[in-house]
Amino acid sequence: MSYAKSLPPRERLHVVVLGPEHDPIAIAPLVRRGPVGQLEWLGSRLGEPMDLRATDPEALGLLTDALARTGAPLALHRVPEGSPTIDELRRSYHGKGLLTMRQAPSAPVVPLDAEWAEPEKKFNSGRRSDFRRSLRRAGEHGEVTFEVLTPSLEQLDALLDEVFEVEAAGWKSAKGTALRLDPVVGQFFRTYCAESVRDGSLRLCFMRIGGRAVATQLAVEERDRFWLLKIGYDESLARSSPGTLLMLHTIGYAAGRGMAAYEFLGSAESWTTMWTNQTRETVHVEAYPVRPRAGVALAVNSAEVALHRVAKQVKARQAKAREAREARENMAKQAAAKRDGQ
Repeated sequence: MSYAKSLPPRERLHVVVLGPEHDPIAIAPLVRRGPVGQLEWLGSRLGEPMDLRATDPEALGLLTDALARTGAPLALHRVPEGSPTIDELRRSYHGKGLLTMRQAPSAPVVPLDAEWAEPEKKFNSGRRSDFRRSLRRAGEHGEVTFEVLTPSLEQLDALLDEVFEVEAAGWKSAKGTALRLDPVVGQFFRTYCAESVRDGSLRLCFMRIGGRAVATQLAVEERDRFWLLKIGYDESLARSSPGTLLMLHTIGYAAGRGMAAYEFLGSAESWTTMWTNQTRETVHVEAYPVRPRAGVALAVNSAEVALHRVAKQVKARQAKAREAREARENMAKQAAAKRDGQ
């Protein structure tokens, strides 16, 4: 519930809890948003996969029944595909409204084994050569060190200041999404990290050159897995690939600890395919009870999906046109070079 402590004014907390407050059997951490009061995940701005929590299948069914009885439109983004939540929502809303699903971004995962304790060996000779070259380049600027820290509360603020500073030294600052520029998400991570320090799960990871942090990771160790929550690196040292080198180190660390998997979270992107092609699939689940305000929410959400689809198509056409233009320019340059050589 760390996100609730930094809740934006436009969001109204709506947590559905079954059972005793001190020992609940099921919980749905939600907020009400928009003019029709649509229920969405608490913390959905984080963009991570989420799910309902319940002690057993019966408790989960009681929870989805309670959600259906609210009469409010429901939007649960990035529910793990195959989660029992989906079947229970189908049952709870059957005959009471419309339940829709669509594919959501998948989350990359590296299943670990003992061989990953020396992760370089998992790559071909060309990639291993790239790693060595990056490390040499980094060493030209000073001594290179790596750390995976389990901080105390007394150490936390200073270390998070370093994490935020490094993350802001990259493209996220230009886009305005860096943690130190976002008061809501930035405060969430400070609160969440403090809670994670108390249960011992927080890991703050650093690559340093000459003692200065140049790449960072904010992660937790839970349920036999290494969960990567935030990454950042100093783009002025991009030729040394500090983010890649730190990733290599922490994957080896996780495998050396005997963990089952390294969870990237976020979404599968071109750079994650270097590490893994395996992903956890997720879906957007939306429920619309037979109520007038649910119809309004359905219309609004449908329009947003259509606009997103059009924007994606436009972006793809622009990329294709750009590639064609660059190909023509390259052909023209090659033709000019050939003429000059004659």
